[in-house]
Amino acid sequence: MADRISAGPVQVTAGVVPAAQGRVTTPDLAALKYSVDWDNAKKMPTVDTDPGGKLQWDPKTGRIRICDSNTDGHLVRGMVSTDGHAVKLSVLGHLVDFVRRGGKGHCREAAIPDYKPTKKYELKVCLARSDTSPDGYCNTSNTSEWPKVDHKNNYCWSLKTDQEKIDCVGGVQEFCHQWQHVDSMFPKQCVADHTKKSPAVLKPPAWDEPALTDRPDAKLPRGHADGASRVAQPLNPLLRWLVWTALGACVLGVVMVGGNMALKHRRSESGAHAAELGWVMIACVVAGSGLAIAFISLLLNPL
Repeated sequence: MADRISAGPVQVTAGVVPAAQGRVTTPDLAALKYSVDWDNAKKMPTVDTDPGGKLQWDPKTGRIRICDSNTDGHLVRGMVSTDGHAVKLSVLGHLVDFVRRGGKGHCREAAIPDYKPTKKYELKVCLARSDTSPDGYCNTSNTSEWPKVDHKNNYCWSLKTDQEKIDCVGGVQEFCHQWQHVDSMFPKQCVADHTKKSPAVLKPPAWDEPALTDRPDAKLPRGHADGASRVAQPLNPLLRWLVWTALGACVLGVVMVGGNMALKHRRSESGAHAAELGWVMIACVVAGSGLAIAFISLLLNPL
């Protein structure tokens, strides 16, 4: 049998590397076949002021290595993706979403399973305060442009707004911990000032449910005619046009009848036009009643 596990020390045969007592996994042998000269391999640093982490990549084997460079309380994370999808990395025989390492001078390697040298991979390295903290100070590159990086050192602090800086460094806690050294701001006050507060939700006014027999001026709520105003507002311009049209028609009618009476006065025909003048005056009175109502409505504009 090719794979054997004894009761004592774990024995390895046929290229099988033990992951734990009683369980074995097969690593990416193609990636581990060649040794890599990491001392001379090009690197991608994080974008903090004094880069605390770096990622290296070997084009031949597809292996990556991350290292923690400083004693700054951060750990380093390395990630690989392709075509917008994260790639599971092989670390010590296990498939993980990212490779991590903490402690100054400590490094860790990972292999890209089924690595294809002609395929484009996106590489990313970040710092984090802890395993539960968000990524910050991230730098990115890709295998087709390696070792060209997307950001330079101190990139986060060159951004314009505080929120952009917060998102870049990995959260408010990290922002305030670093920024206090610049402007002497107390960390607690900094966190309070930059923590996102949920907007206050306005509660609707409370009142007793009105009854049909209640007097409107005594029981019904006031100041809530927004729905009616949205309906009535478009009618106001039309009402104004009607007011001035009716007023103009009345004036024009009186002027025309008066003009005809003046022209035909010599022929004693003004009597017929006097009747027309009467009808025009009656029309003016009727229109005037409507104009008065409209004027009062526009003046008060209760909605």
